[in-house]
Amino acid sequence: MEVSNTISNSTGIQFSEDAKVLIIRLVALDAAQRADKITIFNELYELWKKGGLGTISYFKEQFEINRNFIKTAIVMSMKLDKRRQIDTTQFIYDTLKSGINYTTSDGVVIPCTPEDLDHWTEKRRCHHRVLNRRFNELFKEFENYLTFRNEDILKPLDYLPRPKIISERENPGRLAKDKVLTGSFKGMTTNDSLGSKRKGKTGNSDQVTRVLVVFLCD
Repeated sequence: MEVSNTISNSTGIQFSEDAKVLIIRLVALDAAQRADKITIFNELYELWKKGGLGTISYFKEQFEINRNFIKTAIVMSMKLDKRRQIDTTQFIYDTLKSGINYTTSDGVVIPCTPEDLDHWTEKRRCHHRVLNRRFNELFKEFENYLTFRNEDILKPLDYLPRPKIISERENPGRLAKDKVLTGSFKGMTTNDSLGSKRKGKTGNSDQVTRVLVVFLCD
């Protein structure tokens, strides 16, 4: 199988060909699981929405109410050896906490001492941290589904052209021209002012003629 080198180049680690194939299989498996999870999330959403407001805080409350049940389901999904280890650790812890020594199936006695109780208490806490982390990751996936569920819904494409946006504002340049043409602006044009200056210099033509007649008669 020919595999792209993009994976190894992006991480800076040179994977072997077998490792590249495993990475591709893992990505494909994750994609398939996501599709199955979305189907279940859809059913949970529709089921829980009937009893509440359908908000993220409401669904988080539903997860918290069912925390122990969900953690038990997580344990049951684990491999048999891991389940037995979690159950045995819990049983040893409960026995020592009650003040009784624990005897294994092989005859090994675990004494009820503070040191042994602390040891099994920490092992129990470690298992619960794993379960709580899995629980939180599961709700985070569900929260992510709630946030983007509308984007995951397949909708038919709309091929119609978008309507044009027509602005209601008028053109300021057009308004200015209209005011000039309708006489909204007061004052004289350049030609009018030049004409008034010329009249001031030459005076009235009849007055000039009378002055010449008087001068010739004298």
